[in-house]
Amino acid sequence: MLGEGELSKGLTIRAAKFSASARDKISAAGGSIDELPGKVNWTRGRHNAAVKALAEKGLDWKKEAAKKKAAQKAAKVGRK
Repeated sequence: MLGEGELSKGLTIRAAKFSASARDKISAAGGSIDELPGKVNWTRGRHNAAVKALAEKGLDWKKEAAKKKAAQKAAKVGRK
């Protein structure tokens, strides 16, 4: 979110990143920001660590991945 333009009302803005001027203008108007987490890039090391952590809990990583994908799909359908 870039800080160009003016904000006359206090709003809650959700975005991945905010410039310093955008933060200042949103705060000055009485609004708030909700910074969303950025995308985490896949790496083999991170994948192997996640698989190991699931295995230690007695969970199958393929089933857990399928559950996560189904939840994301359901959330996407709910937004439309």
